[in-house]
Amino acid sequence: MSLNQKKSQGIIYPSIDGLVGMIQAAKNDPADEETARLREMCRHKLRAYKVDEYLKRYTTTEEQVAARARWELVHEFAHPQGRG
Repeated sequence: MSLNQKKSQGIIYPSIDGLVGMIQAAKNDPADEETARLREMCRHKLRAYKVDEYLKRYTTTEEQVAARARWELVHEFAHPQGRG
């Protein structure tokens, strides 16, 4: 496969809700390769999908509060304290 072919293949990252489930199931061991991949997926998702866009999906204050909590969980997992 050529470099151009690799570039044209997009990666679809899980939803914020999907990432939350994956985070909750993860070992959260910093040395674990799967944890590192999950952190990177979270970083990519957060760069590509802004919190304001995510919150627009929810209409009630209660839903928005819960959605923001999920977003923050993904952000905290993606950027462990002391690492950005």
